[in-house]
Amino acid sequence: MMTKSALLEKPPTPQGMIEVRIIQSRPIANNQWSIWVKPDEAGAIKELPSFLPGQFCMLSLLDRVDPLIARPFAIVDQDDGMYQFIYRVHGKLTHQLVKASVGSKLGLVGPLGKGIPREHLKKGKHCFIAGGVGYASLMPLIQELVKNKREDAGRIFYGVREDLEIIRKIPLAYDIASDDGSAGFHGRLPELLKKKESDWKDSDWFYICGPTPMMKAVYDLLPPDRSLYFLEETMGCGFGICIGCVVPILNEKSEVKKVRSCIEGPIFKGEVLKPWKDGAWAL
Repeated sequence: MMTKSALLEKPPTPQGMIEVRIIQSRPIANNQWSIWVKPDEAGAIKELPSFLPGQFCMLSLLDRVDPLIARPFAIVDQDDGMYQFIYRVHGKLTHQLVKASVGSKLGLVGPLGKGIPREHLKKGKHCFIAGGVGYASLMPLIQELVKNKREDAGRIFYGVREDLEIIRKIPLAYDIASDDGSAGFHGRLPELLKKKESDWKDSDWFYICGPTPMMKAVYDLLPPDRSLYFLEETMGCGFGICIGCVVPILNEKSEVKKVRSCIEGPIFKGEVLKPWKDGAWAL
């Protein structure tokens, strides 16, 4: 088994906002879109910085004052100095973002938060559990396994509302659960995990991202010391000022304390998240 020591890293927080332009924007599923952005040619920054899997950026619409507040987007991929983001159309900003044309300007602050070093994927077995658009946060880890030709060391369990071609193209073993039975197992993701326990129980690490109710529903099925949860909390700044993303966790003395997800997360080990799972009041 792999070491169970802390593995999250927090690179230095970037200074200032970068103006970027949309290079590509396209639908990839019902109500889900992929965009690629790169720095504006007129700016001093020519390439977006490298990132760690799990980190995110705050994006804003520069030609609008409503919504005024930026929103967090997980970084999915990086190529030739550009970032890819995948998002679900939900809320004012994404409803406007989906209408933005190629060439439109956005404000970008990031990468932010803690991430997982890519070397972590070079050994051991890894299980990825996602629901909704949560797979976007896990894609850099999955891609790292593929890059290292370690597809046999990974397994994906995904809860969907509809079949997603992007998941079927990943060369890892996967199982899908859908509420209506239109794709894969007819039922919810926790039920699929119980049914397929023999396929994932020997994994060294587990990565979980998706709607909060889904993540809480699978919490008791997984080893807390080897599970990493990618929380999707509401954020207004991304670097600790607005205090909109506070979550309750356990400290070293097993006492409940409140932390800002954008600073201490967004990735947390399951062993510190029991207050969050049990619904402890965070504010």
